[in-house]
Amino acid sequence: MSLSDSEIDALLAKATSGSEELSDAAIVTKDRAAPKVKAYDFRRPDRFSKDQIRTLEMVHDGFARLLAGSLSTYLRTVVQIKSQGVKQTTYEEFIGALPNPTSINIFTLEPLKGTAILEINPQLIFALFDRILGGPGSAPTVIRELSDIEQSVVEKIIIRALDNLQLAWRNVVAFVPKLVAKESNPMFIQIAASNATVAIVSFEVKLKEASGQMTICLPYALLETVIYKLSAQQWLTVSQRTTSVEAEGKLRDRLKETSAPLKAVLGRSHITVAEFLTLKPGDIIPLDTSIDSPLEILVENQPKFYARPGLVSKRKAIQISSVIQEGEDDFHGRV
Repeated sequence: MSLSDSEIDALLAKATSGSEELSDAAIVTKDRAAPKVKAYDFRRPDRFSKDQIRTLEMVHDGFARLLAGSLSTYLRTVVQIKSQGVKQTTYEEFIGALPNPTSINIFTLEPLKGTAILEINPQLIFALFDRILGGPGSAPTVIRELSDIEQSVVEKIIIRALDNLQLAWRNVVAFVPKLVAKESNPMFIQIAASNATVAIVSFEVKLKEASGQMTICLPYALLETVIYKLSAQQWLTVSQRTTSVEAEGKLRDRLKETSAPLKAVLGRSHITVAEFLTLKPGDIIPLDTSIDSPLEILVENQPKFYARPGLVSKRKAIQISSVIQEGEDDFHGRV
């Protein structure tokens, strides 16, 4: 059986029409596709909210600034520390990512229950050790474990870091950090269950001759009792209030330590230029004050006090008798 030309043309036209209808239907189905589904791993639940992560980032940004200033003073060189953010993961993944050997320092945050980890990359820890001993702060080419003597020297850096961590956290929760153990092999450390959620705070530390990574591991179980305080709004409110009070106190303390020149004016006199040019040893210039008149005391060339002259342990001294009130010009005859 053969088809005529007109029948073939009709079949082709119908096939083309059906294809277009099918394409239109596919487009409509695509437009009405289900909303995107976000994958969720029930073995790794997110325990920290986004707001809590942001608060942790702000707290440890402050910690980075505090520690950079502290280490710069202690090591007598410029130390730059930059926070690289906070992420939550499992304890097993954190331990598996650490190099071996490395400097692992376990510490408590009393009264919080549990322990945390401060890990310093071996390249960085040897550079810090070299700088402490007076070197340029360079790291060796071959990395090894720290000796007992080296660990005791580097421990000063760890204690300084924990002290600054306490300062950075004081607006959120008050705790007292205490170093309880040191280890070089990550496989020997178990401060939380393998699948426990931990917050990892990473830092990049730069010295003049070297750089390296520093990491803080905070288990969720450690912060669980104070997790409600990790609110960015609460942290900023407390931080601003504390900063205002502290700034006022620091300003007052600095003013107390500020030195100011003080002068005691014995008296004044007026003479002509001709009299001044003819002065010679033994000449007497009469002053406009009597022996019983109080002296005027100038602070930064401004009259502030009245005083009387005297001696203390055979040294010349003055005794403040009264304060010059604003607007007083004449001090003569004041007792």
